[in-house]
Amino acid sequence: KLQTLEHLKSLGVNLLFGDIHDHRSLVNAIKQVDVVISAVGHRSSYTPMQDQVKIVAAIKEAGNIKRFIPSEFGMDVDRVDGAVEPAKSLFETKSKFRRVVQE
Repeated sequence: KLQTLEHLKSLGVNLLFGDIHDHRSLVNAIKQVDVVISAVGHRSSYTPMQDQVKIVAAIKEAGNIKRFIPSEFGMDVDRVDGAVEPAKSLFETKSKFRRVVQE
């Protein structure tokens, strides 16, 4: 991960971090950027949709974001047929999150 971060920095990318559990921290970080890339992961004891909803709420409050790239970017979770657990639950969660963003 450190190597990836260093590579991004070498390309001129400015990385800012906000605390997913601190709304004000997220809004303050988001106000300083044009693009938000969510790297929220998935673990069995963790609900990524809830955290991504927090990110979307902060984006809406900040009001300046030109592009949001959610953690499922690159995968059409609405078109994954025949998935089995645990992937099926993950795809369903990400599909629900997509509906939140579209609102």
